[in-house]
Amino acid sequence: MESIGRGGTGSVYRAFDATTNRYVALKILGAEQPDVMRHRFLREIEVQANLRHPNLMPVFDRGEHGGRPFFTMEMLYRPFSLTEIVRMGRDGSLARYATLKHLASPEAVVREIFLPVCEAMQVASVENGVVHRDLKPDNVLVDSRTLRPYVIDFGICHVLERRERVGGVVLKPTADDAGIVGTPRYLAPEQSRGSVHERTDLWGLGAILRFCLTGEPPIAGAQAITRAELKRRVRALTEAEEVARREGDERKVVLCAEKLARLEDTGLRTYDDVFEDAREGVYTPLPPEAPSAAVAILRKAKLATRVVKVAHGVRSVLRREVAIGAAALVVVVGAFLLGRGAAGRSAETERAATARTVLAGLEAQVDAAARLDPTTLAPAEAARAFDALRRDVALAEPVCVDDDAAARWRAVSARVAPTEVVFDAAVTLPDVVVEDLVRGGGRASRPGKGMRLEPGSWALTVGRVRIPVVVPLALRTRSAVEGRAAAPTLLLRVPVDPATVPDERVLVVPG
Repeated sequence: MESIGRGGTGSVYRAFDATTNRYVALKILGAEQPDVMRHRFLREIEVQANLRHPNLMPVFDRGEHGGRPFFTMEMLYRPFSLTEIVRMGRDGSLARYATLKHLASPEAVVREIFLPVCEAMQVASVENGVVHRDLKPDNVLVDSRTLRPYVIDFGICHVLERRERVGGVVLKPTADDAGIVGTPRYLAPEQSRGSVHERTDLWGLGAILRFCLTGEPPIAGAQAITRAELKRRVRALTEAEEVARREGDERKVVLCAEKLARLEDTGLRTYDDVFEDAREGVYTPLPPEAPSAAVAILRKAKLATRVVKVAHGVRSVLRREVAIGAAALVVVVGAFLLGRGAAGRSAETERAATARTVLAGLEAQVDAAARLDPTTLAPAEAARAFDALRRDVALAEPVCVDDDAAARWRAVSARVAPTEVVFDAAVTLPDVVVEDLVRGGGRASRPGKGMRLEPGSWALTVGRVRIPVVVPLALRTRSAVEGRAAAPTLLLRVPVDPATVPDERVLVVPG
């Protein structure tokens, strides 16, 4: 076997599989690894073997050698990491590789590599609840013959919903699931605090996009040293300098003084500064030449309405609408790709193009949601889907800078309207107490003045009667909005016997 790489949990070799008569990449756990690393390695096998997508590295086989587990994967042809491709593109050396030279521009990298990575993480996160936790350019490999990118290294992944299965295999957490794991300069804020969130990989995709545009991670670099180690070295050098002075060794005094000056530099950053920046959300500024559309995407980490659903946990909804994946993911970075010619056109034209791209994605997303059968969605599922749509629509409003875009945004907003609740009897006294059983909280409302409820599960208390209400995900179609049809309505019957209404209350029945 020929060594071709090394990861956090083991080494990778080029090996020949006699049973299939082909060369494969074989990854084996490092020797004398602790139990936690062995658990990580085994989980990497299980997760990676059960995720199916052209841009996720497939697992062919698994086994054990000398008590060390291993698994085999596709053997890529002269693979390059995304880190290498971006850096060679920036320094001009990518032109030496005939099959890769077209990736020299950030636009090409985003289109040919980043978008497929987004689609792959949709399958991992949206459909299977797997959070990679270490998304970075080094963990994206590109086959230099097929030019297909692959997301690799699920060794520290986190499975969000333990009760769900990934490909039929129940995955248990490792002992360090709550620990700080990941690459320091690519840490999401919650990772730096020792936790993980549904949005963690969304942040990671934003960090990769930033690297594609700037060639740098979002968090500033630092010396490979902690503050505690820095203090120890300063103390040791100070003592060595004093000894050298007493002994009259001027050469050593000068050497110690130079080292102390470097270590006592107020601008010196340590690993602790990196983690603090991650916790506080302090990132290096984007270069002034970055297209404004790309800056807007990065600031919102709004990579794709499709991937944003990871953040809101609407996995089962999205599984039913795979058709919107490619279209929405094109919109993901459409604003950036449209900015390719920004230098030759006005800022207003660029903003208008960005707005059209974002609105097209929203309209496609709402179209897909409107095609869902609302009767098949659980109340909590419908609530999450609706809330995610409303948030996406709200985030898009600031980019609608002209009248045409504003009109399209209002039309999309009207389609994602709460359901109008209509009673078959108007209760004038007292107010109806409204409880949201999915989101929590409650409020008082008078049906005579109108009541709108978002999709989900509710409890309405009318007088002494408590009425359970399930509001489906009923979105208006484009034609309904254009025809100015009323918002979705839900008729509720009030199960109140007029004879039981107290004297101080009035029950009014229409007609």
